[in-house]
Amino acid sequence: MKKTVLKIISVILVILCVTGQSVFALGITKVYYAKNNSDFAIKTAEIIRKYDGECTGEKLRISGKTTSDSFSFYFLGAKECVAGKDGRFVLQFDGKEELDRCLEILLSSPEILYAEQDKTVFSEAEETDADGNLSWGVEALGADAYAAYLAENHSEEAVIVAIVDSGVEKIDYVSSKLVAGYDFIDVETGGATDTSVDSHGTFLASIVTDCTKNSNVKIMPVRVLQSKTGSLANAVNGIYYAVDNGAKIVNVSLGGELVNCKSLDDAVLYAEENGVSVVVCSGNTKKNIKNYCPAHNVSAITVSAVSEELEFAQGFSNFGDAVDMCAPGVSINGYNAAGEITTMSGTSMSAAYISACAAMFRLQHPECNSAQTQAAIKSVCTDLGSEGFDIYCGFGIPDCEKLITDKTVYVSGIGFAETEKTVFVGKSENLVARIAPENADNKAVEWSSSNPETVSVDENGRVTAVAAGSAVITAKTADGGYTASITILAADPEITSVTVKKSPAKTKYTYKSGEALSLDGIELEVTYSDGTKIIVTDTSKMNASGFSADKEGTQTVTVEYSGFRTDFSVTVSYAWWQWIIRILLLGFLWY
Repeated sequence: MKKTVLKIISVILVILCVTGQSVFALGITKVYYAKNNSDFAIKTAEIIRKYDGECTGEKLRISGKTTSDSFSFYFLGAKECVAGKDGRFVLQFDGKEELDRCLEILLSSPEILYAEQDKTVFSEAEETDADGNLSWGVEALGADAYAAYLAENHSEEAVIVAIVDSGVEKIDYVSSKLVAGYDFIDVETGGATDTSVDSHGTFLASIVTDCTKNSNVKIMPVRVLQSKTGSLANAVNGIYYAVDNGAKIVNVSLGGELVNCKSLDDAVLYAEENGVSVVVCSGNTKKNIKNYCPAHNVSAITVSAVSEELEFAQGFSNFGDAVDMCAPGVSINGYNAAGEITTMSGTSMSAAYISACAAMFRLQHPECNSAQTQAAIKSVCTDLGSEGFDIYCGFGIPDCEKLITDKTVYVSGIGFAETEKTVFVGKSENLVARIAPENADNKAVEWSSSNPETVSVDENGRVTAVAAGSAVITAKTADGGYTASITILAADPEITSVTVKKSPAKTKYTYKSGEALSLDGIELEVTYSDGTKIIVTDTSKMNASGFSADKEGTQTVTVEYSGFRTDFSVTVSYAWWQWIIRILLLGFLWY
């Protein structure tokens, strides 16, 4: 046993030496394997709290994702590691040299999808004097009329908006809207604590409350910021937590030097796949958001800011191709953590307004997903700035009151009656995708094949088996982007039966010892599994049995072709002169 252990250790040491690393230089990593997303998030928050203190300065931490369940973190030199079931991981270091060395190793591994150093995120707000009109943004969006309609007509099931931010203080104005969330700073349930210097999360919650008033929209505080800053890793886990705990809208009014932040993009994708809308601010640095995460994410609803005059807030708002729409963001009144009205400006406020609008739409249309929510709000936007879409105001500012009369029957799903179907090579068949509900207004479907060289599909869902093999055919709804797949097996047709269509030209034989049967002129009808029938006349591919030229009478001859057998009849009889000889022989024997 001891020898076996020593051999294993030796092999590990050799591998590490070959890769240019020493186990003694890197050190052994303490690894915690999380049971689920919430467990992963909580354990990560505990590590951040332990090592980061006030969440300022450089983060000695790596976030990443691996494709392998068996990837080993033990010899990467981190102090601690959290590994999730979905491949995500967090590595905590106590030195920059160890972090840089590990990051180099991870980025060179084919099993690593991404690995990036954790960053600091910031709230996106600027304090201003309290001299603006109270809630001018609510009227500008038509949110008050929409909320009143929903309060009267759609109050059955609540829609939760998660505010991933600095927490939400339980002040009177927002308390009736609050549901339990999570505090990733103090690592405990709740999240109803906001100690940030600008009351950022509480202010955003007051905007959502102001817009939704008596409608059944609730607010889930997810605290990831302390003061005005926090860890990106906590922000990412905050999104996962919100999605897993019932939020339908996630407001992320955060930013920072997050160029191509894959962990945050991954979190937005996770939300999208689960039908949850992520609303993000464009940011307040007056820059193009093409390299600004999560604002650049096309799945998220990215919001820029406009003033009360509905002019682009060029003094601070970011811009770019990923901007979907704009919303009030200049001199916005709201409540701070002390329950006092204050005024702030920033794209954070703009995002909160759209989060409120998105929540009310989901209240009216609970069957809709993220893509449908985004499309619906865009459809009621009033164009601002340059005609049509522009990089500053996107499609414009929403008029939510127009959504009251929205009687669209939205698609809620798509499927096939079977998961697999065989189509013979050279044949075509129409696939039927079942759209739910049956009375959906937009039943348009986009078709695609994973292997068009084997099985092709046209815009109407007609598949053609091109060559033997298989392909996955996917149908995607234009409304909502719902998908369903079916596997098409392209098979060469098989023979199912062989029959004699026409007997050979010669079926009557004169009694002659050893004479061979002739199949010349025979026609076999061959039927295939796809219904095709062909006539075969090539006798070299046929074998006959059951014939004897030495036996008088009718005989059944069996012809074999490709393993299938079929029969026809031949007759063997004596010629006249053979009869005379037989009679003479009988007479001689009698005599």
